[in-house]
Amino acid sequence: MIDVYVLDKNLDPVGVVDAYRSLIWAARYSECGDCEVYLPANTTIIQMLTIGRYLVRLDDDMVCRIVKIEITTDVENGNYMTVTGTDAKSFLDQRIVWGALTSSGKAENLARKLVNSTMINPTSAGRAMRKENNELLFKLGASAGFTERVVAQISYQNVGEKVREICASYGWGYKVTEDNGQLAFS
Repeated sequence: MIDVYVLDKNLDPVGVVDAYRSLIWAARYSECGDCEVYLPANTTIIQMLTIGRYLVRLDDDMVCRIVKIEITTDVENGNYMTVTGTDAKSFLDQRIVWGALTSSGKAENLARKLVNSTMINPTSAGRAMRKENNELLFKLGASAGFTERVVAQISYQNVGEKVREICASYGWGYKVTEDNGQLAFS
């Protein structure tokens, strides 16, 4: 059985889930992945698995944010929880480009510029994505070094959609991983 680690909203470790009945872990190359854990519900598990916390595994770099919890009771089996999460890539869908963003150069740099200018270093500091402790949630991970070039002007469009569009144009994937207490876009 693969251990699933639980991180709080500041990406600090909270505990390990290792006694689940089933685990679906669907990481996707160029789209948002998701996960689902079905496990016996007890007080410890209910307190550990709350909406907004994160699930990670050591054998995969996808980070899932818990978005739904359902508890069911069955006379024969007792209390069970179904915990559903979405890939941290989904954070990109929560931002749009304010005003106009122009780019002429490497397509990879455009994708990174989209994330940086809307989630890490926006012109309005209050729009940066932050953890509960007010530290930055996102950072840019290592560049892949792709050389394809693009000229673009983007205004008032969804960041996640634009990143997927750029990646689809060149057959690339992208990911958001946990890296030293932050989510790293690469």
